[in-house]
Amino acid sequence: MPLSPLGILFGLLLISRAALASDCDEYDHDGVMSLDSPPQGVVTEAKRNDADLGPVRDQDEIGYCYAYSSADLLEHWMKKNGQMPEKENVSAVALALRHDSRNWNPHDPLMSPVSKIQQASAVNQISSLGANVASLMTGRIIKTSDILGFFAEGIKKATTDRPGVVSEGGFSNFALNRNVPDAALLSGVLYESEVSSRDTGLKEMVQRKSAQLQSRANKPDDFKEGLLYLGEFFFADAPNSCSAEVASAIFPAAQIQNIEDLRSIASKASQKNVGPFDEILARARRNRTEVFTPKQPAPQMQITTEAVQDIQAHRRNTKAHLVYPLKTEENKKVIAAIDAGLDQGEIISIAYPGELLIGNTIAQPGYDPKKGRCQGACANHESVITGKLKVCGKDYFVLRNSWGQSACKKTRAGFQNVQKADKLQSLDRSIAQNDSIEPQDERQEQLSLRKHSDLIRKRARLAEVPYFCDDQGNYIVQREYLQKGIYTATRIQSPLAN
Repeated sequence: MPLSPLGILFGLLLISRAALASDCDEYDHDGVMSLDSPPQGVVTEAKRNDADLGPVRDQDEIGYCYAYSSADLLEHWMKKNGQMPEKENVSAVALALRHDSRNWNPHDPLMSPVSKIQQASAVNQISSLGANVASLMTGRIIKTSDILGFFAEGIKKATTDRPGVVSEGGFSNFALNRNVPDAALLSGVLYESEVSSRDTGLKEMVQRKSAQLQSRANKPDDFKEGLLYLGEFFFADAPNSCSAEVASAIFPAAQIQNIEDLRSIASKASQKNVGPFDEILARARRNRTEVFTPKQPAPQMQITTEAVQDIQAHRRNTKAHLVYPLKTEENKKVIAAIDAGLDQGEIISIAYPGELLIGNTIAQPGYDPKKGRCQGACANHESVITGKLKVCGKDYFVLRNSWGQSACKKTRAGFQNVQKADKLQSLDRSIAQNDSIEPQDERQEQLSLRKHSDLIRKRARLAEVPYFCDDQGNYIVQREYLQKGIYTATRIQSPLAN
């Protein structure tokens, strides 16, 4: 009996649904998936807003994650509204230096340089603390040689992020408000071609000048050491042989050719009562030769941040602490802001524990083993959410990190779910014990095989890494996993950006 057209259609639907289910059953998350051409049936829903962004950024050794997130946020908004050239990328290092301009400005009344006596006292005091004095951003011990030009305010905070030397850490909303408090200042935004946020130039310079830098323990081959190297020139009156080369690698548009150029910059900065890096940034902007005409008048720019109550209280200098994992009711407004922004075509900068991508949150100083939660020290990173997906029925966020394009594959390969380590070891013992028992008959053998299979599946579910990678270097993170750690969400809104 021939099938009716309706029967044929029904059969095709069944075959199609079976094929989709099979694709998901067989899909290997250890592989790298292209979100532009995913396997059939694996990605069933997608909302992505990252078309205007360049390659995934790499902050390397410096704690400028907030600045790299801010640069992505600002670049996305500017390009979407026709306010910058498509070929350019916003400079993260320029945003960070403006964010920290007070720390680099010896003329600021709140950060004036301490006297020689005070500086010597600070050196002695910090040296006496020894191994207890460490940079929370890098874990590197602060040595006397790191103390270049301590400022009065910086001494009080020297055990945390070394303000007055290389200040690290911040929030994207502060960085954006200090750089572009309104759209009228967009023309002052510096690009990567003018102030580089990639340390390739520094690494190449160090290779070329290896003989001159041979005696230096810490080579200026990344931004932190590069800025320290320049700090020695500006604040400790120590003109190193490669100071101009370091400055040229970080600030190509400033056209710094020699030590005399740096001395001229320091003199002009002093005359204007600004910091030397402020003058370098201004010089880079003045040297811009290409004139860009915006495609339209800049719309109103509104920088908004939704934060959990503990963080808001912490900013008011109370004793409140962030606790991870967050409960649903604690950050539901933050998650709602993320969803609203994504639905309106925005990208969102989030603050969260960076250890979530490594898997060792339990090992952090703020972890309370009795409560099973992490306080304070685990909250230390910013990245950008650029989209959301449904992959094989599960909800995911597309997380654009600032650890480089290869970081996702590396951290996924090394992911250690320490919080489940004891359970995994227990399952391993159960599997070994089950496999060591010699079955007496066929029935016992079947039961042993079934138990072995059940334990293996249980272990695989427990050991699952809660994210995978796409071919652009983005982290595709399970929504349920990531949202328990998100404590701020920063957006740039405007009528035309939505």
